[in-house]
Order: sequence, then C-alpha cells, then structure tokens
Amino acid sequence: MEPPQSMEPSTAIDTDASPAGRRNPEPITRYNLVAIGGGTAGIAAALEAVKLGGKAAIVERQRLGGQRIWSGQVPRRALQQAALQAHRARCTSAITFIEVMAQVRASRDAALRHTMDSLHANIDLFFGHAQFVSPDQLQVGDQTLRFRRAIIATGSRMPPPELPGLEAHGYLTEASVYDLHALPRRLIVLGAGATGCELAQAFRRLGAEVHLVDSAASLLPDEQPEAAAIVRRQFEREGITLHLGWTPTQVDRAGAAKVVIVARSGNRLKLIADEILVAGERKPNTVDLGLDTAGVQYGDQGVLVDDWLRTSNPTIFAAGSVCGEDHADHADVLARLAARNALMFRHRRKSGLMLPHSTLTDPEIASVWLSPSTADDESWEIDIHRAELGEIGEDLTTGTARGFIELHTTFGTDQILGATAVGANAGHLLTPVVLAMTNGLGLKAIAKTQFCDPAQAEAFQRLTSSFVRKRRSPRIEGWLQKWHSWRRS
Repeated sequence: MEPPQSMEPSTAIDTDASPAGRRNPEPITRYNLVAIGGGTAGIAAALEAVKLGGKAAIVERQRLGGQRIWSGQVPRRALQQAALQAHRARCTSAITFIEVMAQVRASRDAALRHTMDSLHANIDLFFGHAQFVSPDQLQVGDQTLRFRRAIIATGSRMPPPELPGLEAHGYLTEASVYDLHALPRRLIVLGAGATGCELAQAFRRLGAEVHLVDSAASLLPDEQPEAAAIVRRQFEREGITLHLGWTPTQVDRAGAAKVVIVARSGNRLKLIADEILVAGERKPNTVDLGLDTAGVQYGDQGVLVDDWLRTSNPTIFAAGSVCGEDHADHADVLARLAARNALMFRHRRKSGLMLPHSTLTDPEIASVWLSPSTADDESWEIDIHRAELGEIGEDLTTGTARGFIELHTTFGTDQILGATAVGANAGHLLTPVVLAMTNGLGLKAIAKTQFCDPAQAEAFQRLTSSFVRKRRSPRIEGWLQKWHSWRRS
C-alpha cells in the first residue's frame, strides 16, 4: 500500500474538553451518585444510578468516551478489520490508507454519538477537573457537587517510557496513531503486550515494515505461553521482525528517519523507521484527585477497593482500570456493579463475576478463569482437557495458524475452573464456557447444548470425551470392553 503524500484534515467530532459555548449545569443540592470520569465506566455507572431511580452526575476532564472509544476496542477493531481485508485480498491497492483511517475515525465518531445519545435527562454532565474537597463533596471549577455516593472511574494512561531522545524526536501513542494521514513505510513498535501486538499486526497487513521491540523475552507475556507461541509463529510468517529481549536505550535521528538503539547482553542494534509507536504498560489515573482529602487509599497499582468495589471511604466506590486491573473490556460491567452496590447496599461481589479476556490478534487468544490465580495455583487438583482446532473438520482458524481450546476442571468432576482458546474465533468459542461458569454449570451441561456452528459443537464433544475417559478407572474400562465384546457375539 503506497502511503499518500497528503490528506485533508479529519472532519471528526469536536474533541475539546468542553464544547464551544457550553456551560456546565447548576448542580442540585445533592446527587445520589457522582461518577468521576466520562469514559465507559463512568457513563455506565451514571446510567445504572438513573435506572435505579436516582439523580446522577458525570464529571469529565477531557472528552467523553474514554479509552474504549479513543484508543481502545472501538478504533482497534475497526483498524484490524480493515487490515484483515487487505491481508486476505492480497491486493493492497483495493483500499488506501486514507480510506482505512477514515473508516476507523467514522467508527469512533459513531460510538461517540451513540454515547452522547445514551445520556439520560437525569444525568448532569460537567466538563472540568474534579477534585475531592471533603469526604462527600467535589469541586469542579468554581462549582461544588455534593453526593451521597461517588464512583471513581478515571481510567488509566500510558506514560512514555524513560527513553533518552524519545520526547525530542517524537512518537505515536495508542491514541494519536489514529490521527496518521499517511502510512509509515517503516514502523517501530515499543511493547509486545496486547496493544503493541494488535497494532503491529494491523500495520504490517496494511503494508508497513514493522519491528516489534520488548525487553521481555517472549511475545504476549501475560498469555498462556503455548498460545502466545502460536501468535508469534503467525507474526513471523507475516514478516513482522521481532526483537524480544532487546531493551531500547536511545532514540536518535538520521535525516528524516528515526533511529532506536536497542541492547541485549552487551550487543547493540540500530533500528531505523519513519515512526515510533509506544505501546507500553498503563498506569491508573489517581493524580490530583484529592483522594487523601476524601479518605480514599491508593497506591502505585491504583485505588484500593474491596470485593464490593468500595474504597476505604464507604461512600466512595471505584471501578475500571483506575483500580489497576486489566479489565478494560468489562469496565461497564464493573461500573454497573459498583453503582448497584453503592445504591442498593452491597448487591453483589466482584469475585462472583466471570470476566473473559481476549487479545485481538489473528489468531485471537481468549481466556477465562474462576479467579486470577487459578491457572497457576498448584493447590488445585485439576484435569486438563484439550481439543486441537486444526484436527476439527471445519477448522476454526484462518491461514496456516493452528489453534486449540484447553479446559481445566476440578479433578474427577466436570466443574470448570477456566479455559484458554487460540484461534480465529477464540472469544466466540469460549462463550458457552463463560455462560456455564457464571451459572454454576459444568462441562456436561455444555456437551448437552446444541450449537449452530458444527466446529464449535465438535470441539466441545472432544473435550467431553476427554473428560469421560479420565473419569473411567481401568477396571470400568475393562468391564465395558468385555460387555461390548459379549454383545457382538
């Protein structure tokens, strides 16, 4: 795909913190709930409060929509879909980079319009910086908002790495990358986590030469190693150059190009590119909120909450990535739970939720676990059941990548502790597992289910067969063989 020389400025929705000419409303005497943050979590919490009959307010410092709309799931999915079309067509002239980014911005604008349309008359929207001035009051500009309950939903940010020369020579972030007007011929991506991998694959499929750099020795270090290895092999097939275990030490310039110097075990390497994309670790937004004044405890990992999502101040709750948890795709679920717990006297515990996780590479990786430590907890006695998707009649994977689904059950029972799948439709494949775990059902209940997708049905039949085989003792197996032998005579 040839990068265009120029592009007209984007006609996207105005993203100013406070739209021109708009004044904040006059606050009421006291709100039932105030959400600090106008992203997915804050809006979901306010809508839940209204649903329960309350009066709510949202305070947003920059722009509505949060990470999900501006740099997360919405634009990344749109970019990946366009890149996948180009990859499958093997004809990059079929769609230009201008058209790709126009589609991405259109999807982002549509999501923002939907968000704006969802706001209720019983929600007051304030633009400005919110700061606690007492345990039950917020200051927004020259206005004071009193509340019975509040939810901190300020999300997280991706700070730039402490890399000499990076700030001076410029770089892209997971948000600003969607403002590109031309495809970088050469792109260096710093960070081989989920965000870095998703963007690296998308830009490679759009025609860029991509170098993916991380000081970690493995791709997607938070995923199951075997699943990450399948993605790594796919990346290598697609021509993404991996520099794993290499640490960036310096950014320089060579003419119009940017140079990243990386080091490993005393060796140095110069990587040259037109753009550098930083896709590192996110940090909770807890700075300058007046949390100490409100009596809210927090640390480097974010705001501290209990199983009800309540902070150390019992009138203030928190939800989303501000709590330091990587549940960006489920911020709305957690926020609604926090709002109900805040207004309905501890409605439900967070630990009762099943929150699946997915990395949107191709092949996709999806997983769900009874608790965050279940997969690595040696105190569990478990059975492992596995089906190779490449052996199923209607392969669930694409291209040459081969995937699998692996299910863990309590030893000797069909109680599901967790599962991992890797394949083109991994998240779809795990849906019945999440449903079963949420409702206390086991593997046998899934096996009884009729699926529209024959490949999905075959995958779970294979898992069930594995479960049945492991439950049979050698004595029972021998008895069954003798009985069937007698029946044949």
